[in-house]
Amino acid sequence: MSELLEEQATVERIEGDMAWVATQRRSACDHCQASSGCGSGVLSALLGRRRTLTPVDNVVRAQVGDTVVIGLPNDRLLRAALGVYLWPLLALIALAATAKLVGFGDGVTATAALTGLAAGMWITGCYMRSAARAARYRPTLLRRGASGGGDRLSCNS
Repeated sequence: MSELLEEQATVERIEGDMAWVATQRRSACDHCQASSGCGSGVLSALLGRRRTLTPVDNVVRAQVGDTVVIGLPNDRLLRAALGVYLWPLLALIALAATAKLVGFGDGVTATAALTGLAAGMWITGCYMRSAARAARYRPTLLRRGASGGGDRLSCNS
């Protein structure tokens, strides 16, 4: 089995055999010493932390208010990330290259590139909605209680 990316969450509600858990969205900058001086850290601070509700199978019979640890295999996360970043980039390059090869000028090529980017983002949105419904991309409820690493992401075998 591949390594798991673990995250601490709080059970918000129970619906049948499903537990809806809340996690805090964090930037990698949260643990970096230079976060206050870089653009990513400043942007993260401006956007703030948002909570994300995620359904998981309640295999440990957690109750509302319990702190739990959820996990997702690294390979699934990598596949999802590739889909999110790759489709817009490929569509942008494909439409720009096609416009250039056909012989259009720079303005039309730039418009084609932006159209490709928008199309790629639309494809990504469709992919993410489909993946959100797929059980294979749903995190697993591993255990009750805090992870050994506090509130940080950790990788375990």
